Amino acid sequence: MSQATKKTQLHVQRKRKSEAVKSSPLIEVEDTDAEEREALSKLPKFDVFLSNRPRLNDQRSEFYPVPHYAQLNNGTEIYARNALESEFPINENGVAFYAKVKMLIDGNEHSVEVPPKTKENLPIYIHNDTGILYPMDLTLKRPVFKKNDDGGEEYLTDSFVITPHYPIDADGKAHYAREANGDEYPIKRDNKCIYAKGKDNKEIYPRKANLDEFALEDENNVPYYAKNEDEHEYYPTKIDGQ
Repeated sequence: MSQATKKTQLHVQRKRKSEAVKSSPLIEVEDTDAEEREALSKLPKFDVFLSNRPRLNDQRSEFYPVPHYAQLNNGTEIYARNALESEFPINENGVAFYAKVKMLIDGNEHSVEVPPKTKENLPIYIHNDTGILYPMDLTLKRPVFKKNDDGGEEYLTDSFVITPHYPIDADGKAHYAREANGDEYPIKRDNKCIYAKGKDNKEIYPRKANLDEFALEDENNVPYYAKNEDEHEYYPTKIDGQ
């Protein structure tokens, strides 16, 4: 075999091998870790242990301290005193709240909110956007009013809130104070009695001791009706339906 023939055969063999490689299907191997690596790369990076914090030696959860009133054995909460010996309430995130005490009312135990007091035993009321935040009898779900010498209730005022207003409870319900005989009575503004109004903007009627509702009257003893949230007048009701 001549030298030229050998070179020709070698060239043909190399060409066939090259064509075989080009015609062979490519086998793609899926990179199963690529997605996981990409997800991990997107996680925020931070130091596991900050330089100004000690490592925890146990498995207890961390928590923020929350102020709370100390209690007597019967569950009555007590106020702390400031340097002037006046009591002061807890104020958490800008919201103050009263301490609760246990007291007997008509032979039954009630849980009642009480205001802190000054050194001279004068009440210090908490204020909100409506005026004085009335303490609540949590058992009766009713505000605690000041009592007069006759045993009747009076609307609260102080040196900051000199105009009485109706208390509104946590459910948005307005309340009237009661006379010694149990009848509710309204607040008077500009020589006219005004209806109590809750957060739903509905005026409510005061009630007699027997729970009958009654309309208020103007200076000429002419009754006028309360209005609902749509500003429509509505009638008072009686328990017996009469």
